[in-house]
Amino acid sequence: MAVEMLDEREYEQIQIREVAEASEVALATLYRYFPSKEQLYAHALIEWGKPFESKVLAQSLRATTDADRLRAVLKRTARAYARHPYFYKLITVLEVTTDVAAREVFAGYARSFTNIVQGLLHDTDPRDVALVALVAQSVLGQQLREWSLGRLTLRTVLDNLDAAVTILFGKPRVRGPQNGEAGP
Repeated sequence: MAVEMLDEREYEQIQIREVAEASEVALATLYRYFPSKEQLYAHALIEWGKPFESKVLAQSLRATTDADRLRAVLKRTARAYARHPYFYKLITVLEVTTDVAAREVFAGYARSFTNIVQGLLHDTDPRDVALVALVAQSVLGQQLREWSLGRLTLRTVLDNLDAAVTILFGKPRVRGPQNGEAGP
């Protein structure tokens, strides 16, 4: 029920009591399993994300290069959060929570995504896989933060992710001669 409630409204607007009532569970029982709202919603985030890996893996079978697989997972992730924006906002809460147990659960969620990204990089030198995944996830996080604040459209985010992957795999645009300058 926590997942369904978060799909409808922001984390800050949901009370544990409402989750317990909607789940037909005593409030004390819910608190026994999830001592804090952050822990409950860290677990809800994991539950919400479970189908993601199988969808990404199925989609990656169609891609023939690491760049295409990486591009696909980043774009699928951005689109998923665009369809379910309150889940992305939950991530921003869990990234800074002081609840140690919730932070550990969230760290597991983040590790799972990292493993998915790294697992798609079949042709990248193993010495570079972790760094490529780190850079890609950093760009994704920054772009989603800007989107969640209303500073970027989803289209711009998707375009920027596409450009970042292109650069990561060694194809940056090169500046041509400027205003009448002679070329090389």
